[in-house]
Amino acid sequence: MTPPSGSSGERSTLQVRTLSNDAQTPEEIEAEIEVQREQLAETIDALSAKLDVKSQAQAKVEGAKQTAQDKVAQVKQTVTHSAQSAQSTVGSAAGTVRRPEVVAFTLTVVLATVVLWWRER
Repeated sequence: MTPPSGSSGERSTLQVRTLSNDAQTPEEIEAEIEVQREQLAETIDALSAKLDVKSQAQAKVEGAKQTAQDKVAQVKQTVTHSAQSAQSTVGSAAGTVRRPEVVAFTLTVVLATVVLWWRER
């Protein structure tokens, strides 16, 4: 911007009054404008993030994926614990022989119970 004719290019001591009747120098006005620009940029960024459906969908997919992985790990741990418990119960029964059919049936019942319990949650 070129200085008005008749000025030497230096800033004058011009003061502007605001609506609240406070005097402001051009430097203060420029600083205020810069602050407002930064706030506007932050607002635009926030609105852009809200309107970015693709990234929101990806974030939700990632969250659901992580939740599913956590649930699977929890179910695996529960099934493993239940299977070990059932196996030790069946194995410690006096005078009985561990038959593969009994172990398989017990594990199937435990797994079905865990899956049904998980779906109810």
